[in-house]
Amino acid sequence: MDKNYIYGLASIYSRLNEKIASLELDKDGNFCGTCVQCCHHRYRFPVSSMEIDYILHHHEGLDFQDAFIDYINGRLKGSGGTPARCPYSSEAGCLIYEARPMCCRIYGFAPYRPLLAGCSYIGIREETKKIWRTLVPIFNEFIGFRNSFFARSLEAFTPKTITDFLDRGILFLAASTPEKALAEFRGALDLNPDDPLVHACMGEYHEAIGEIETALDRYRHSLVLDSYDYATHLKIGLILQKQEQFEAAFDHYKKALDIDPYNAGAWGNIGQIYAASGRMRDARDAYQWAISFDPANPVYHMCLGSVFYAENDPEQTIVHMERALALSPAEDMASFCQSCIAESKKNIQSCK
Repeated sequence: MDKNYIYGLASIYSRLNEKIASLELDKDGNFCGTCVQCCHHRYRFPVSSMEIDYILHHHEGLDFQDAFIDYINGRLKGSGGTPARCPYSSEAGCLIYEARPMCCRIYGFAPYRPLLAGCSYIGIREETKKIWRTLVPIFNEFIGFRNSFFARSLEAFTPKTITDFLDRGILFLAASTPEKALAEFRGALDLNPDDPLVHACMGEYHEAIGEIETALDRYRHSLVLDSYDYATHLKIGLILQKQEQFEAAFDHYKKALDIDPYNAGAWGNIGQIYAASGRMRDARDAYQWAISFDPANPVYHMCLGSVFYAENDPEQTIVHMERALALSPAEDMASFCQSCIAESKKNIQSCK
């Protein structure tokens, strides 16, 4: 593994550790790493080859690599239908704790599904959900770093894990080569045909090539396998909203918020549905929630300004359109904001 990736991943992990330590969550005995509850799991763990190489770099000669790959791919089964146990876990704790993957580090915070019974953080779950928003920038940096790892050798790299296949497939989709993306997603499907995220990514493939109903079928099957995937609820909601099935779209956005109540995208989309139906007060509230969770996104400021513009409130229109402009929006969005500001200033002048 390139040492630049070892040092880069170490830096990301270190900053995440510092951020979590600064929160002093262990003051009541909530020490992550002592209960090993998340080391027994029914779901695949999203771990890439980059992270496996990092583990092996720090633990040379450590056994269980093949068993660990089977575990994170969801192919290692427990006895009698019980969840599989990570081969790197022991009665004494995690054998690779300092080099553990990102998914283990954020397990108690990410609002993807209920914590397992006995998790050290289960008593402060609502607090950790709120904290997750503060960790998202570091997590997004990690995702970008992982993508750069795959992009560097996209054609030559041999995937080992489902995450490898899916990340490569998404990069191929972004490069407008859906046939290559499909090959990657099928590779993941061969590893574990019951993995929900694989079906969600197959949905992205079908959506990208315009097979919308097939995409919906894939997304819905993904939710049958894992109803706590808020991102798939958002994807279904967006398709239904474009089809003007607003009530059904709203239902999926609400389900996404039940899982992650601090998701700005869901709040923004709900605001659009409210605005389209003339429920401007509700639209204002939804956009304000979106802004509170993602204040640097110019779209939500512009949308809130649009609500005030529709309500003939030129002062507030100008306030929020200028906030959108200050965040360097896309050219077409900037033009729209400037137009609303100019019209609002005319309205103010005409009232004098």
